[in-house]
Amino acid sequence: MDGSGVTVDAGSRMQPGGARRVATGAVLLALVVSAFEGTVVTSAMPTITRELGGDSLYPWVFSAFLFASTVGVLVSGKLADRVGRKPVFFAGMGLFLLGSALCGLATSVPALVGFRVMQGLGAGALQPTTLTISADLYTLRERAAIQGLFTGAWGAANALGPLIGGWLVMHASWRWVFLVNLPVGVLSALLLHLSYRDPPRRESVTLDRWGPVLAGSTVALLLFALEPGAARARGVCALGAVAVAALFVRQQRRSAAPLLPATLVKDRTVLSGLAGGLFAGALLYTMSAWVPLWMTEQGGHSPIGAGLALVPMLLGWSVGSTVGVKVLVRGGMRASVGLGFALAATGAG
Repeated sequence: MDGSGVTVDAGSRMQPGGARRVATGAVLLALVVSAFEGTVVTSAMPTITRELGGDSLYPWVFSAFLFASTVGVLVSGKLADRVGRKPVFFAGMGLFLLGSALCGLATSVPALVGFRVMQGLGAGALQPTTLTISADLYTLRERAAIQGLFTGAWGAANALGPLIGGWLVMHASWRWVFLVNLPVGVLSALLLHLSYRDPPRRESVTLDRWGPVLAGSTVALLLFALEPGAARARGVCALGAVAVAALFVRQQRRSAAPLLPATLVKDRTVLSGLAGGLFAGALLYTMSAWVPLWMTEQGGHSPIGAGLALVPMLLGWSVGSTVGVKVLVRGGMRASVGLGFALAATGAG
């Protein structure tokens, strides 16, 4: 307990003031670079497909990253408690930087898709690990301010990504959209290595080994089922997705450490939130992927112009998250959700 009666985490007691600031900077850099990579590629993709071909795989460059990020998030949370934050952070950053380097050197779109999977796994591992490290560094009372800083940085990185990507395409090369991550990521890892010490590991934490595999397989088969192509192959993938999803549900019911506790799955509010988040995310990322292509190929705009078109939407995402919380507190969940869907539908129309 500190003097105010707020419980102080073990991690925050271990970090001297200067070291804590350096560790915070390291975590902030990691969060920014992973958020940045989620949107920077949007304004570069039309140029990439013109140079490398592979137009039919255009959506897979985005889907591969998002799918792999989801798997990385599912795996890394409890793993960080079991083996330590730093090993998971460095493994995630290493995968992310290796994937970024290979993406920058890719000579075909199929290779780029494969390297984006590696990049996404690393980014997914970084996201929960950075939040866990920040919780180690700050007391409960301090976390509100630091989370506000992280949220603002995340939103800014997302919003500026398409604009910076367009600038890099026009003034350097599309390859720098990926290679620019390398110095930032290395600096982040170095700063964290020098400033942060892991709290004691929790060997008692049980890992769900099959849950992430089955969940990831379900999503992968569903993506293949939605891919244009032979109807028979799509049907087989759709049936496979249903079968693996059923196995996932059965496995989760029997697991000692399920990814989704039964109390959450049975909660209608949680399920409604997940469904709404799925719809909103699909709308956001679909527009992020296809608006730049339409603007460059049909509208005749430059990559910077295509990136600029996404900035208001991504800034709105960041601002809307903040406003939505205030509406939720004052008007309730229905008011917040209703306002969000009304604005999203109006903007998409």
